[in-house]
Amino acid sequence: MDKSWMALARTADGRMSQPYRDGVMSFLHFALKVADPQGYIMCPCTECVNYCRLLTKHVQIHLLQYGIMQSYTIWHMHGEPRMSDEVHHHYEMAGNEDRDWGGIDALVEDQIRGDLTNTNQGEEVKRFDKLLNDARREVYPNCSSFTLLSFVIELLNLKVTNHMTNKAIDMWLHFLRRLLPQGNLVPKSFYETRKILRDLGLSYELIDACINDCVLFRKENAKLDKCPKCNASRYKINRGRGKKIPRKTLRYLPVTPRLKNLYMNKKRAKDMRWHKDKRADDGEWRHPTNCDEWKEFNTQHPEFALDPRNVRLGLAVDGFNPFGNMDNSYSIWPVILVPYNLPPWLVMKEPFLMLSLLIPGDKQPGIDIDVYMQPLVDELKELWNNGALTYDASSGETFQMRAALMWTIHDWPAFGDVSGWRTKGHYACYTCNDEPYYESLRSKTAYLYHRCYLPENDPERRKKGAYNGMSETRKRSLELPVNKILEQLNRVPDISFGKYPNNKKRPRFDPNWTKVSLLYDMPYWKKRKLRHCIDAMHVIKNFSEAICGTMLGLEGKNKDTDKAREDMEDRGIQKELWLTQLPNGSYVKPRASFSLTPQQKEGFFEFLKTVKYPDGYAANISKSVNDQFDLEGDPIDVHKAVVTKCGRRLSDHTHRLYTKFKKLKETKGEGYARSHPPPKISMEQWSSLIEKKWTNTDWMKRSLANQTNRSNNKTKHRCGSKSLPVRVNEYAQLHGGELPNLPDFYKSTHYNGDTDKWIAPECQTNYEKMKQIEAEHKEAGTPLTQEELSIVALKKRPGYVKGLGLRPSSSIRTTCESATTKEYVARLEKKIEARDEKIEKLVQANRQQQLINASMLEFLIEKGYTGHLGNAGLSSND
Repeated sequence: MDKSWMALARTADGRMSQPYRDGVMSFLHFALKVADPQGYIMCPCTECVNYCRLLTKHVQIHLLQYGIMQSYTIWHMHGEPRMSDEVHHHYEMAGNEDRDWGGIDALVEDQIRGDLTNTNQGEEVKRFDKLLNDARREVYPNCSSFTLLSFVIELLNLKVTNHMTNKAIDMWLHFLRRLLPQGNLVPKSFYETRKILRDLGLSYELIDACINDCVLFRKENAKLDKCPKCNASRYKINRGRGKKIPRKTLRYLPVTPRLKNLYMNKKRAKDMRWHKDKRADDGEWRHPTNCDEWKEFNTQHPEFALDPRNVRLGLAVDGFNPFGNMDNSYSIWPVILVPYNLPPWLVMKEPFLMLSLLIPGDKQPGIDIDVYMQPLVDELKELWNNGALTYDASSGETFQMRAALMWTIHDWPAFGDVSGWRTKGHYACYTCNDEPYYESLRSKTAYLYHRCYLPENDPERRKKGAYNGMSETRKRSLELPVNKILEQLNRVPDISFGKYPNNKKRPRFDPNWTKVSLLYDMPYWKKRKLRHCIDAMHVIKNFSEAICGTMLGLEGKNKDTDKAREDMEDRGIQKELWLTQLPNGSYVKPRASFSLTPQQKEGFFEFLKTVKYPDGYAANISKSVNDQFDLEGDPIDVHKAVVTKCGRRLSDHTHRLYTKFKKLKETKGEGYARSHPPPKISMEQWSSLIEKKWTNTDWMKRSLANQTNRSNNKTKHRCGSKSLPVRVNEYAQLHGGELPNLPDFYKSTHYNGDTDKWIAPECQTNYEKMKQIEAEHKEAGTPLTQEELSIVALKKRPGYVKGLGLRPSSSIRTTCESATTKEYVARLEKKIEARDEKIEKLVQANRQQQLINASMLEFLIEKGYTGHLGNAGLSSND
């Protein structure tokens, strides 16, 4: 597609020319395929920059008035693939000096325009001269598609998108250097490509860390080979061969260049002033700028608030498993900065979330996170004290940009790591501080008097039965005095970071501090009232899981446990929910009003199946709701599978519980055994098993009869049936080594002579089909082997034993528990395959082939096969 008309948008005369107007119309026709039902599309003019959706006629006006973005060379917002097979950067323009190289040119121009503010430094001038040169140089002579810089960026995009290794990139670069004409500028290695991008501010620093989280090997520790605290080696042991490999490495991405980049774009520079110029101050909270903490910060630091271009940041931190396997305990911790100057619709968008630190695993850092945050805190202190000279594209001026950290965002455990306040024990509540309102329950610490923080006229204060049986008259403030916190921290001594083996358990300092956070090194942090925020997502998720789990009675998520009922009884509240003891010593838990009945649960599930959220707002929960099992296959086979698999597993689990019950009964008495169920077993389930089974005379009689029958069973296999090879061998022994006829053998395994019935209706059909096919081929003079007859009549399927021409029955078989049977079947198949190869070379009668198979089976018996090793129908998967 010809896009050369886009270059005419640079001048007013060009935008009024006929070729440009024709190009705009061709663009609009192309973009109509992604227009919504009302005809709205993204506007790519230089003012809207694909952030506003307008009617197509308004987009046309904008493109004629302001011109199209010169960097928008791939129309990916309007339906064009990002990676096209066509040459998508080709333009026919007059003169090399006016050639537009797409988005790379705009990126370089922004970078140079912002950083040439320090033109008094000769090295800076040389560096950006080189950067501009790379943005204009062709990858190879007469290349109109890519410059050196655009080639490098496209290559790294491919690397990240396709998860390519560094070695794979090196091999590709080596191949491209040989493929392209001589004089090409393709880098020799991945290392050289990264060097080219460093001048764009897209690089990061690698800082070695102690394996025990004691120190970073920077500044005074930069040249050390061992940790100055725990004496652990900095590098992995390589016995003096090759490059030294650090045992743990922190990745630090400087923040200052990216903050300066926000002001290099004209529209984005205006957005960075939104909190001052365009926000609505009507009492509604739409943005952090409406909160009291923001306004108080302005009062405390008026010189900072005087320039709205100064950046206010939030710091978010949490751990995650990068491998996606939750069984793996590896944990890596990213630290992300959020610029709150931007408007609400941009502030939480991915392009503006700045990754600053990537703290390595494999264990979480804990309170040692301060060791890894040192580079970031140093940079934030520099941005506060001195700032950074920055170019403002919206005004064309340079200014001294400063930055301040407003607060941190994390979940509750990470709050303890960042703040230094211990989040466990009786003093876990940070708001209660040194006067906690806690009570020790049977298995946990509870804060039952939290209503004291409610407003004085709140109706919840007067409720008794819903809480602890008393109304609440005490008053407390959620706001902790700043001086009180500082006095406590002044009494906390300096601690030694690190998890090395000799480090003792870290002490707790009055009232519940473990350290003084590194953030207090920043001059303004001590005066902050709101320093740390708990992530609302984690709070909502935990509360939602607890509420739904309790209503539905989900195991592991239900808070209405037996111990919770006992805690109520200990405190004499909500008597209707106490556990009721029966005469036999067992307990019954009354149903609570918040517990859903089976009918109510079904109604709740039906509601969830109908819930629809806006795109991207939440997961499609309706797909996660299944009100019944959908098992595919023949109904008889499905029934056998459910009875065999589920029934046996339930029986095994019940037997293990019965064993525990007998042990408790023998050691501590029947009363104790009845009242103490195992973990994850409710009292109601435990009592039901005892009453209906383990102490029931009829159940005991049936159990004893079943044990007698199993002991009298000749087979050792738990299913009580013979495996297919055993049946074949027995038949061969009774008939002089002759293998069984497939139809007759099929009938012997699928027909019950005692009841005169087939095990399934289709079995009789299969038998008659095999007899008919066998007769037809005999009449035609082309008799089939047993294997061929099996394939024609029954088709290939799992469980097929090659060479014998036989297969298991169609009934569902359980997994064989005998390793001997598995080995036997494996050896049998291998031997038969070897025999088949010899039989193909020999011209012998069918009688001789049968004798060879029979002798092979006898050989297996002599080599260790004894007894019944499996069930009839052992599959090849076993």
